Amino acid sequence: MSKTLNIKINNQEIEVQEGTTILDAAEQAGIHIPNLCYLKGMKGIGACRLCLVEVEGLKTPVTSCTTKVKEGMSIKTDTSELEDIRKFVIDLILSMHPMDCMTCQKAGICRLQEYAFKYEVQESNYIRKRWNYSTDNLNPFIVRDPDYCIHCGRCVKVCRDQGTNVLDFMGRGISAKITTAQDKPLHETNCTFCGSCVDVCPVNALKDKIGDFKDREWNLTKSKTFCTFCGDSCAIEVSSNKNHIVRINSAYKSYEPKSYICAYGRYGYDYIYENPVKSPMIRKDGQLWESSWSEAIKLISEKLLQSKNTTAFITNGSLLTEDALSLFDFANEVLSARHIFTTSALYVDDDVIPAKKSDLYEADLFIIAGLKIGQSQRMLPALDAIIRRIVKSGTPLISIGDTDFVNISSVHISGDSITALKSLTSAICKEGYCTDKNTLKDTEGVEPTEEAIEASKLFIKATNPVVIAPPDLYASASNLSIIKGFAIPATYEANALGLSLAGIENSIDDYKNLLNKKDFKVLYVIGNTTISEKSADTFTIVHTTTLDEFAKMADVVLPLPSTYEMSGTIIDYTLTPKTLISVVDTHSYRKAPREVFKMLADALDKEIKIPRESDIKRLLKTKTKQKGKAFERNESLVVNPSLLIDTINSAVINSNRLKWLEQTEVSKFSKG
Repeated sequence: MSKTLNIKINNQEIEVQEGTTILDAAEQAGIHIPNLCYLKGMKGIGACRLCLVEVEGLKTPVTSCTTKVKEGMSIKTDTSELEDIRKFVIDLILSMHPMDCMTCQKAGICRLQEYAFKYEVQESNYIRKRWNYSTDNLNPFIVRDPDYCIHCGRCVKVCRDQGTNVLDFMGRGISAKITTAQDKPLHETNCTFCGSCVDVCPVNALKDKIGDFKDREWNLTKSKTFCTFCGDSCAIEVSSNKNHIVRINSAYKSYEPKSYICAYGRYGYDYIYENPVKSPMIRKDGQLWESSWSEAIKLISEKLLQSKNTTAFITNGSLLTEDALSLFDFANEVLSARHIFTTSALYVDDDVIPAKKSDLYEADLFIIAGLKIGQSQRMLPALDAIIRRIVKSGTPLISIGDTDFVNISSVHISGDSITALKSLTSAICKEGYCTDKNTLKDTEGVEPTEEAIEASKLFIKATNPVVIAPPDLYASASNLSIIKGFAIPATYEANALGLSLAGIENSIDDYKNLLNKKDFKVLYVIGNTTISEKSADTFTIVHTTTLDEFAKMADVVLPLPSTYEMSGTIIDYTLTPKTLISVVDTHSYRKAPREVFKMLADALDKEIKIPRESDIKRLLKTKTKQKGKAFERNESLVVNPSLLIDTINSAVINSNRLKWLEQTEVSKFSKG
């Protein structure tokens, strides 16, 4: 445990942990030290020189972002000498910076503008310099303008820490610039357009292209919610004006491992404005015609009354938990229909539900078993970035089997993932750390490899190890968490665990049979699924946000709120509940599934309850008994996650800008 130190900052006595920088200690005490290059959670580099402070006993000021506190240290952050230094630094930076604050997109949130105002620097006292670098604006997402760059290095640090390594310094001195390898435009590099660099840029050198001249910062309404496009369910901040989304950023203002969103999460909102379902639609004379909600509900309730147990419901793993509970109640209590299917049940069964909630950010050791994810293919990209950022900060990692984390691992156990897991567990058990009878029995007689023995030493030393595995390997990998630590199933959809806890489960065979079964009289589809064909004999209802090809074949189409208009709960792969709020209302006639099921129940003279917060809490109290599982891969849970995610997010991916990204990446791959 870290030692507590007593220090003084501006005569204020505070206690901080040993190893804390002066800048962080000041922030903890509510004292802001101006800075442009520092990112909380990353090692300071002292580049901007704004964070200089005076320490009693030292002859010259020191950079507070790189200097760690010592017992009894007395620090001054606001002397007249320090204020003069900071004013000089701002003055010097402005001599090389465009002075177009009146039209600058970052006006209102620009750190340089904030400090120029604070130190009353209206115009630089030095000869102005202009480099006239070319602007990189050939992609539809990010504009990179080196003339605005202040060389803080923030973008380089975040890009390097998450493993993408696209940006770096080129040249030396004041004429240096931050650019890509060979100074290529971003779309000709390995850039994934996640926009992490945009989030940390303190000025206008990196900005969202679509937001330029769209609106002023002070006119924007900012709301925090969660993205539901994949299992990462990242926290996002949506900036909007008059119910129109202007941009999306990470919800975290300070840099921390979880402050990441991918291109889909950042730019995927285009889809809600492209081909939206604007009202209920009913097929008449072979064509879909707009109708009222009352007419649509009347027709659907009549069909459901006739079909009852020959009705099938299908949805995806992003359905909110409240809607899942309503679906379960409506199907079972109102219709006595047992046919509820979800894409998440293709890879989630009872053995994939964690026994306890885990925290990625408290891990002091990662064990990654057979996990194939990545930022470039946007397969759980945030999980990939988070792991790489935490490992970069010094946390060790054990990679097992075929995984994408071998190059950053402290120890790699090669070979088949199941064999490697068994070998590692055996090495730990031989040191006397196993108590589960099943685990002891399964590892009996297994001789661990040298790599497994080396890895076991890291595991035994760790206090809070976290093992992460894909669903088909999770049961075997979770045996380690019985010894100590936590296990996380890398589920692919935002609310896969929430749906399972809500009782919506089916086997992969059930799902495949649904696709081939012809004797369902009614098929009720919520959101995008993997179904692409409609049986002529099945009355089909599609509750969707956009009118895709499958919806065009439906008998009834209902308008579904987009992910930005929904309120409710998802439960992520760490068993953490996350509450979504409606951040815009583009079409007020859209109704959530729980509202529609209530209307249908009323039409059928039945009653169902709208789920409440207490119902979600009840689900989270569901106890999963933790016991040793057999060391074997569950082949029935093996899916193609990229194909699954791309299919259920087809409307998002096929929106204008993301379609360009897909085509550009295909072109780069074919050339490579």
